[in-house]
Amino acid sequence: MAIVIFSKLLTETDISVRLTVPTRALQHINMPAGDNNVYLSPEDSEGREWPFRCYTRLNGHPRPAFTTGWLDFVEAKELQIGDRVTFSMLEDEGVAGGAPQYRIRATRTITLFREEHVVDLPQRNSSNSAEIQEDHGDGYAGSAATTAKATRRAAEEQEGFRRPLLSPPPHPPAPQRLFVLLLSLQPVTVSSPQIQCYHHHRLLGSQLSWMSC
Repeated sequence: MAIVIFSKLLTETDISVRLTVPTRALQHINMPAGDNNVYLSPEDSEGREWPFRCYTRLNGHPRPAFTTGWLDFVEAKELQIGDRVTFSMLEDEGVAGGAPQYRIRATRTITLFREEHVVDLPQRNSSNSAEIQEDHGDGYAGSAATTAKATRRAAEEQEGFRRPLLSPPPHPPAPQRLFVLLLSLQPVTVSSPQIQCYHHHRLLGSQLSWMSC
């Protein structure tokens, strides 16, 4: 069973500088006595470990934060402002006094077919990136349900992007265009047929040859 240490929506500082951590999370992090930093190796939803340096201030408010290694995680998951990061710890009653096993999960809420879904963010260019796990509220791992293709489609819908259902009809062939042009011509009322033919020839240019009237 996993104990959620903290869960937060990412801010601009979180994705560009460091991840600020709630102070209450320090009670679940084994900080060495007399020291103000420790390396943690949480495991993501794909089973990869990410080494983070948890840093606190020695004097005043501790203001804990994940510094070294955090931006590598941000880049690999392509995290954005508003994404959620959940940091948790596994309970293992069989190993008393053992090192805590941490878990980190990055998720994003998308709208698909007018319904909101929370999906895990896989590592970029990962072999598992073709499938994204959807959270149904029943645990850490979730169940495989939403594909990356569906995620991209949902993102396009959110941005108002719509592909045309039918491609525009092609231009009519040259003879058909010529016929339409002929129909659009207004005949000139003249007494001489030769002058009327000359009038049509000038309007159509080189597309018509002289013809006898």
